[in-house]
Amino acid sequence: MGQSRDIDRRIASHKLDKIFTSYRYILCDEDRLLHYEKRLIRLFRPELNGTPGGARDGAGRPKKEPTFTIRVPKALLPQINELIREYKNKSEIVRTGYI
Repeated sequence: MGQSRDIDRRIASHKLDKIFTSYRYILCDEDRLLHYEKRLIRLFRPELNGTPGGARDGAGRPKKEPTFTIRVPKALLPQINELIREYKNKSEIVRTGYI
């Protein structure tokens, strides 16, 4: 189950490595593709799609150190970004042994 802007190409590529006897599609506006895909995967739970959403082992960027998310006033964003830049530069200097 998945979204496609070119159904014929998707079916042709699936015929190379999957066995199926039929297919169905829903015509919709392009901005609704993800919406319908998510709903149908949750409804039918096809085994080739895995579980929708959630963390997956190995997904995302490797973390250098633990982080967490906080909400801050938008007006403070430039100062916070500068603080993070300074912290990263200082950490680089410490790692290379200059301090």
